[in-house]
Parts: sequence; structure tokens; C-alpha cells
Amino acid sequence: MFRRFRELGPRTSDVQRRQFRTLVGLEGDFGDGWSYDAYYQYGNNSQDQTNGGVFNALNFWQALQTEDDGSGGHQCADAVARSLGCVPINVFGRGSITGAALDWVSTDSQLTTRMTQHVAAASVSGSLFELPAGPLDVAMGVEWREEKSKYNSDSLAATGLTSGNSIPNTVGSYNVEELFAEAIVPIATSGIGEYLGLELAARYANYSTIGSNGAYKVGLDWRPMEGLMIRGGWSRAVRAPNINELFNPGSETFRSFVDPCALGGKGGLSGDGVTTYVAQSAQVQANCATYGAGIQTLDPFHLNIRSAGGFASGNLDLKSEEATTYTIGAVYSPSEIPGLNMTVDYFDIKIEGAISSFGAQTTVDQCVRQPVFPDNPFCSLIQRQAGTGLVLRIDAQAINAAILHTKGVDFSLDYSTDLGEGLINFNMNGTYADENVFTPFIGGDEVSVIGSIGAPKWKANATVTYDINSWRVGWSTRFIDNVVPDPESPDAFGGSVGSFFYNDIQARYSFGDSGQYELFAGVDNVFDKEPPFLGQGRPGDVTGTNTAADVYDAIRRYVYAGFRAKF
Repeated sequence: MFRRFRELGPRTSDVQRRQFRTLVGLEGDFGDGWSYDAYYQYGNNSQDQTNGGVFNALNFWQALQTEDDGSGGHQCADAVARSLGCVPINVFGRGSITGAALDWVSTDSQLTTRMTQHVAAASVSGSLFELPAGPLDVAMGVEWREEKSKYNSDSLAATGLTSGNSIPNTVGSYNVEELFAEAIVPIATSGIGEYLGLELAARYANYSTIGSNGAYKVGLDWRPMEGLMIRGGWSRAVRAPNINELFNPGSETFRSFVDPCALGGKGGLSGDGVTTYVAQSAQVQANCATYGAGIQTLDPFHLNIRSAGGFASGNLDLKSEEATTYTIGAVYSPSEIPGLNMTVDYFDIKIEGAISSFGAQTTVDQCVRQPVFPDNPFCSLIQRQAGTGLVLRIDAQAINAAILHTKGVDFSLDYSTDLGEGLINFNMNGTYADENVFTPFIGGDEVSVIGSIGAPKWKANATVTYDINSWRVGWSTRFIDNVVPDPESPDAFGGSVGSFFYNDIQARYSFGDSGQYELFAGVDNVFDKEPPFLGQGRPGDVTGTNTAADVYDAIRRYVYAGFRAKF
């Protein structure tokens, strides 16, 4: 049935979260200039969630199976269901569902999450010996970590017998043992400037899930003159898959998208009178035509179909991600302007085997855009209706994608100075992204996402704070550059989303003998700026919000206050 059961009211979630963390440790000195640090940490996180506004599919089915009650009315045909309170339900027409029938079909869905973490680590640091340019400082240590997670839903939600999403139970755990070492090696303190030195680091990890891997870093610091440092480095980093990426058996989800094969990919106005489909390339149209003759008139939005169900699952065959990073930059702290520090760093980061689960829009687009069609990883996640070509299902599975590659520049400025009886500080951090592309699989086309929602060319945060006596007040500005929903079709979906400035304010007051108590209050998005309206099914839209709620402030103005105490 194509029907929204508004009689149930809005979908709601009542969530209770509890967190606990404790740590015990030892630290001290020994020998000649050596120190040690050892600790054990335990933490847990629990969540209990009740979802309302959904119905019990079994009860609903029983309420549709009716018979004459012998008195001119109707009753549920199943005698056991009647004994449990089953009431026939009439789904035709507004106001046709009685309160008793609504009570029989409505239900609350229960979810619980439990996560625990144990960490034990120990390290030592000191100077191994003296080099001509200074001491060789080192640090080395060991670490053990164990993480467990349980995600349990009630029997109806786990088996998909509610009008909400099917959410199976997910249980998983892993442990890892690690060894690490770091060193600062001074090379020279004269002749080529004030200082030249190396930074070296290495880490070995053995995971119970994916086996062993290693990470390394080599850095170079050069101070040619007072107040200026040139720095650069090369590093290899790894990230192991987490519990959800490995063990999630598949949670049902409904994801919005615009089908590139609508109207055969030729583009044009939908029968809904509102949506305009973007014309696709000749190759895409040819690929779409393989889905059947009905694809030429396929108009999902006219049918009020803007999303498709599917399952988002983990993958026990995942391997670790491997990233190679090159950086070069400078730090400038001029003695002529005390309190001023400026940095600029160029970065080039390539991640191979990146763990990714592609969005619905990316999946349907790249299925028909890739040169390998239909035998590519995207098409394997899509099920279409025979004849019409209508997308019935889009799955998402965590996979080790081929390559993610980004280049750009990070920059910052920090300046502090006395002002009256207090201290004023200005801090700004920003990023310019020159390139952000991914190659989804070996042999696939490179896809650029730079300038798309969530991947702007420019973004920056700036904060001004003023400290006087026990008070601190601050004003922050967040900047997000203009973007487009689909970089490959910049004029589609209403064109660009303009630049956004968000402004936040906060005040804090500390008191007590050592300032151990603090009152604070603030306002985020002071001017109540509205997020961009994308509409359901558009690239970047987070289902249920009609905007990119993971990028822009969907809540708008937000006021908060609190109290902190240290003991």
C-alpha cells in the first residue's frame, strides 16, 4: 500500500545515554633524566532507545483478515488474535481508522547498545646519548586495547516486522597489541641556521581481526633564522576496520536519490510538475536502455517514489586502510610582534584500500557512468524492476575502495596581546582543498568530489576571546565555501549552495580557591541562519531533514548553559 499512516503521529525517539570512564596510572622519574608513565583505563557507553510512531506488521496483517461478526459488523478472522484484542482496521479514507484499531496495530520499538573498552599502556622516555648537535631523545612503549560492542533490537524490529527499518542485532569484539618508538635526532645547530633535526616514529600493531600492520613517520625540522621554522615529512598510517564495519549483518535503510535513468536519461520535466531530471551522456543513456523499454518513460517522482530500501552491512573480509602523506610547511613567529604565530602547510594524502560505504546517489550514478558496465561494484548493489527499470533496492556494504586522494593547504594564525586589564586572543584555522578525488575500484574512472556538499574548496574557523579576571567571553565564526550538489552537473538540482557564515558566542565565569568551578553559557548560530533547502532525494540530503544536516545547522539557533566542577 502506498499510504502514510499519519494516524500514528510523528515518528519519535526517546534516547537515554550513560557514559562511564575511569583511569588509574603511575608516573615518575628514574635514572639520569628518564621518566615512565603507565596506566589502565576502563570505559563503557550504554544507550536505551524507544522509537514511537510505528506499527506492528503482524497485528496489522491480522487486522486486515476479517469476517462477519454475526451482528452486521466485522471481526478479526483469527480467534487467537481476537482474544489478544485484535480490531479490524479500515485503511481507506481519512479518519477511517478507529482508536481501538490504532491501539491494536501501534507499537514501540526498543533498541539497546552496550560498548566497553579496556586500555593498558606503559612508556618510557629520556635521552639515549649525546650527539654533537644535542641529545638523542627517545620514547618507547607498549599498549593493549580491547573493545566490545552489542547492538540489540526487539524481536519485531530485528525481523523487520514493524513499519520502521529492520535492524538486526550486531555483536562484535577485537583486541590489539601495539609497540611504538619515537626519536628526535638533532643534526646541526650551526652552519645552516639555528637548528636542523629529524623526527622518527614507528608503530607495530597486531589485531585479532585483521592481523598485523605497521605505521611509520620521518619528519625534518629546519630553523634557518630566529622565528622561522621550515618543516616537512613523510608518513605511512593505517586504520583497522571498526566493529560495525566488520560485524554489522545488515540494517535496513531507506535512502533518497535521483535516478539518472529516469526518462531514459534524456532529461526533462517530471510529471510531478516540479522536478527536472538532468540529461545524461550518450553512454549513460545507452547503459540505461539495457534495463528495458519501460526505462524511457520511467518517472519515479511522478509516482511519489523518492527513495528505495536496502541493507547497509559490514564486511568480515575488510582489510586495513593505508595512507601515505607528504607535507611541507612553515611556522613563523616574528620577534618584532610578540604573541603572533602563523603556520602554512601543504599536504598530499593518498589512502589505498579506503573503507567506504557509498551513498545512494553515488551508487546509482556510478553504476551507469563507469566504463565497466554492468559488471562493477556499484551495479551489484542495485536491484531494478524488470520492464520498468524502477529501482527497488539499493544496498550499501563496507568495502576497501581503491584510492582516495586529496591535496591542499592548511593555514592558521594565532595572536595574543594585552588589552586594558585583560588579554585578547585571535585564532583562525582554515583549509584550502585543491583536489579531492576517489577511484572506486581498480580500473574505474576517477570521480572528483571537490566543491560538492561536505567537500568545499575553502573552510575556516575564527575565534576572538577576551579574558579578564575570572571571566572569558568569546565570539566564533565558521565559514563554509559555496558548493554544488553534483560537481559533474553543476547546474543540476537548483545550482550552487551559497557560502555560509555561522556565528557563535560563549561566556564563562570561574570561581573557587583555584578556579575549580565554572559557569558557562552560549548561543550557537546567533543569527538563526537557515540551512539550505535541498529537498528529498537530492544529493547531500539527510533523509528526513531536506538538507545536509551533517554539514549545516539543521537545528538553527541553539542556546545552552552548564556548570563544571573539578575535584
